Amino acid sequence: MSVLEHLEELRGRLLIALIWFAFAAGLGGWYFNEPVLSFIQTPLKTGFFDFEKMHVLEFQAGPDGTLRLAGASGAVDLETLNNKVFQLRLPDGRVVTIGTDNSRTLFFSNLFTPFWIVVKVALLIGLFFSLPMWLWQFWLFIAPGMRRAERRAAKRIILPSVLLFPTGALFAQYVLTFGIRILMRWGVAGMEPWLDVSQYLSLVLNFMLVFGLLFQTPLIIIFLVLTGVVTTAFLRKMRKYAFLLIIIFSAILTPPDPFTMIGMGLPLYILYESSIWICWFIDPSSRRSSAQS
Repeated sequence: MSVLEHLEELRGRLLIALIWFAFAAGLGGWYFNEPVLSFIQTPLKTGFFDFEKMHVLEFQAGPDGTLRLAGASGAVDLETLNNKVFQLRLPDGRVVTIGTDNSRTLFFSNLFTPFWIVVKVALLIGLFFSLPMWLWQFWLFIAPGMRRAERRAAKRIILPSVLLFPTGALFAQYVLTFGIRILMRWGVAGMEPWLDVSQYLSLVLNFMLVFGLLFQTPLIIIFLVLTGVVTTAFLRKMRKYAFLLIIIFSAILTPPDPFTMIGMGLPLYILYESSIWICWFIDPSSRRSSAQS
């Protein structure tokens, strides 16, 4: 095939993938926008909120049927509860949460922000549901030019690639939860958080995208080993350099606290070591080279 024919085929593959992406973003954004947006806010809710430190006011029913604070120890200065979240425990056992907490609330200062938030979430949903189609079209485009060994190796990693991307994106949520909790505890006295929804959403989406892509690293390593570009012996020798690169990338891509950096770096190094063992099991030449050494 000529260069123009390759470009024509590439355009057709991209058009099919884009149509699928637009359909998934439109339909998925219509039905799943609110649940996904709520899920994206999970690190914010769980990262800032601490039930152990919540004010709990216990009430009991008085002789005249009114509710009163239970016991002298239940007395509290209501001024201290201003702009705080507290609970009312009623005599029948019900617990009612009252109040607001700015640290768990997202704000916007532009009238168009809610619209663009919905659009961004819809695009995220579209990317998630159209990822198999993107990979399939990419495979159909490059497969004719690959050797048999390369095609055999690529077939082994297509399905794990589809699974590892959302796994990495979900893991990013847990890392963000600890990162937000730690960063908020470094707050300055007298200052209240006032988080912008656009900045927060960009942070979460970037984290999910980066973790999703980084979780593809084992598949890239496995593909390089199966195609003969590198060997497991070479990967074992490069352990210390891989460890150093993982630390550098984790320090750059995560908030400036050691716990979040460890939350990214440790899984990446585990994935690196796992890829070496997987290659040793599925690639006979790796076992032979290990036996000879």
